[in-house]
Amino acid sequence: MNCQTCQSQLSAYLDAELTGEQMINVRRHLQECPTCAEEAESVKTTQAYQSQADRGFRSCCSFFTRRRRCGHSFLPYEHVCR
Repeated sequence: MNCQTCQSQLSAYLDAELTGEQMINVRRHLQECPTCAEEAESVKTTQAYQSQADRGFRSCCSFFTRRRRCGHSFLPYEHVCR
């Protein structure tokens, strides 16, 4: 596996969305390639931050839905909770 292929599959790898063979190939490449291993850690960190942000946004949406308006300036008044 080359670095380009590995890096294009990192998000799916971290989410365990690849086939078993693909998972093994990416894992093996990450063990052998420090550059891709570093990129994998970066993607993992980004996903963790995004997950935290998503949870905060959903909390705000719940507040907005209950109160019909939200004091958070980053949400427009017309915001609709999904």
